[in-house]
Amino acid sequence: MFILSWCIAGLLIGLSLIGSLAQWNAIFLAIRRMRSDKTASGYSCVPLVIGLLGVIGMLLAPAVLLQQIWWVPLIVDPGSALMCTTGAVYGIGYLVRRFTRPTA
Repeated sequence: MFILSWCIAGLLIGLSLIGSLAQWNAIFLAIRRMRSDKTASGYSCVPLVIGLLGVIGMLLAPAVLLQQIWWVPLIVDPGSALMCTTGAVYGIGYLVRRFTRPTA
């Protein structure tokens, strides 16, 4: 069971790492293409999918250290980092607007 846990966790973490590297590569290539050709289109990240694969892999790993740093794939993956940052900014803005309204 111990080896099976490591195999599944390693597979999920590896897929997350490869997916994150592929997304970063596509982003840099899209930026270079847009600089050279003004009509080139941009790149759309896959939000949360690659990051969540990494999170699940980290939580399934038998090592306690990997379980403690489960949040790292969400920061490394550009789609997940963008989604989490946007959600945090909108959430903080919502709370600020909600609690700073004048009461009647």
